[in-house]
Amino acid sequence: MTEQVLVFDFRNEPCELAPGQWAPLVTRSAEDQRGACLHSWGVEVGTTIANRRRFGSEAHALARRALRVPYHISWGVTRGGVPIVALAHPVERYTFHGDHANRDFVGIGGMLYAPSYERSRTTAHTPITDAHRAAMDMALQIAAVEYLGGREGLDLIAHRNACNQSSDHYGCCTEAIVALACGSSAVASGVFTPRPDVCLHRLSRAWKPDWRRHIMASAPPVTTPPVDESAVADAQMAIEDMVARFG
Repeated sequence: MTEQVLVFDFRNEPCELAPGQWAPLVTRSAEDQRGACLHSWGVEVGTTIANRRRFGSEAHALARRALRVPYHISWGVTRGGVPIVALAHPVERYTFHGDHANRDFVGIGGMLYAPSYERSRTTAHTPITDAHRAAMDMALQIAAVEYLGGREGLDLIAHRNACNQSSDHYGCCTEAIVALACGSSAVASGVFTPRPDVCLHRLSRAWKPDWRRHIMASAPPVTTPPVDESAVADAQMAIEDMVARFG
């Protein structure tokens, strides 16, 4: 990927979440984090003229919107096609980003509007570009290093895997975000491992085939070792010899 991703770090700024979006008296442990939980903002995310002037650029104005949502990391693309990643909350902040994933997973939210399943995509949905791929990839890389201690084999789940109500967001994080994550270098290198069958609560759900196919698409091709024809010939001769001798 050649797109330059702009990264904004707001972790040391005062929390701007509403009271119902986080637990100020509860602290999470960085060591106990299992991985990342993927989300979609579910709307087209833009900026105002006033904020673009206030913060000096569309990229900065867009990134600062992440301070008002409970995802620890948000990523998106400006109208001009610039990919951005916003580190909105420190790993210790207990935000209500994903039901049963609130305590043990870093919430990563994509600033896009996409259908739960790509078969339902219309012209109203956000077109996925290389800039989106670059932003998603950078978000996962930063999550692994800055939030999860640089470990490998980290769990990668969707909000669907953590739902705890029968009317919850089973379509989140959307197939588009699953595809972007599964196609990232963070998954290809083994830093994150998709866990489609994880169910953190009895009302959580595993991934449907539409999402699972992107795990297979991102997997490295299976290679078959070359056949040693001389070894096969020797083995056949040995078998024939045994048959001739012992019947």
